[in-house]
Formats: sequence, C-alpha cells, structure tokens
Amino acid sequence: MKARHQPLLESLRDNPYPKELLDVYVITETRADPVFALAQEYGFSSLARQDDTLGVKTKGGALDDAYRQLCKRGKEYDSFAIFDADNIVSRDFFVEMDKLRAQGYKVCLGLRDFTNRTDNWISATS
Repeated sequence: MKARHQPLLESLRDNPYPKELLDVYVITETRADPVFALAQEYGFSSLARQDDTLGVKTKGGALDDAYRQLCKRGKEYDSFAIFDADNIVSRDFFVEMDKLRAQGYKVCLGLRDFTNRTDNWISATS
C-alpha cells in the first residue's frame, strides 16, 4: 500500500506553494500502518486514529478524529483540503483554492481525477 500513497505524497512535497503556509497531515488507522512512517519520511506529520467509539472504520470517522486531535493542539487553520491516497495534487491547486477562499467562498471542490480509475469497478465509479 505504501507505493499507492507515494505519488500523492510526492505531489504534495513538490508543490510550489509556500511550505510555511501549508501543513500536511496524513491520517492512518494506527501508528503501525506503514504509511504513518512514510508520511514522516516525506516531511509530513502523521495522525493515527485515537477514537474508535463507533467500532466502524470510516473516512468520516477518521476525519472527525483527526480534526479533534488538531483542535487540541490549539493551532488554527484558514482552510482544510482533503485528498485520498489515489489523488495527485496539481501544482496550482493551493494557489487556486486560496484565490477562491479570498473571494469569500467557504467550500470549494477541485477537479478530482483518479490515478486508479481503471483498476476495478469500484475505482471506476468513484
């Protein structure tokens, strides 16, 4: 699974957006997940899920838990961008999203083009 994450992590690492304006957090189910360490190799922060009160592993639950962890750290953010492992971030993504945020938009959705769209019927329909 590590290889599946590398194109995304490389696109984030190599993005020309000012690094001091961008914090990247990779969310995993556990610290034992190989992606937890891989994210740190790329210079990003890793968050392992801490709250599994629902007993079901869902993307929404992982995002909720990560958001709660970030709130406890006391750092405030202007916005959040969420990517899946099979996404690649275009070089102008953050600049374009920042322009929209400056215009007052509260929610924005960029073009989602998947690298694995032909792998199976599930990825072809997402």
